[in-house]
Amino acid sequence: MIDDTFIDQMGVRALIPYLFCDEHEADLVQTAVDALLHVLDDLGPTAPDNAYLAHPGWINVLNSAGAAYLALSAGKCTS
Repeated sequence: MIDDTFIDQMGVRALIPYLFCDEHEADLVQTAVDALLHVLDDLGPTAPDNAYLAHPGWINVLNSAGAAYLALSAGKCTS
């Protein structure tokens, strides 16, 4: 998500309404991005998978990504 969209550089709210329906969706995704960036900042982008999974911040990545997924999969956008 980060490499494909440059969300980490431009912010998620800049993608409303192009990729996200509203501020709620955008904020949930931003929380997931921030959690992942925290882990990446600590370990770097080339650490082995098990290092990411063992990182104490990984649970925040999982929880915030799960919350963002549920909001996005609800499909409540109205065009």
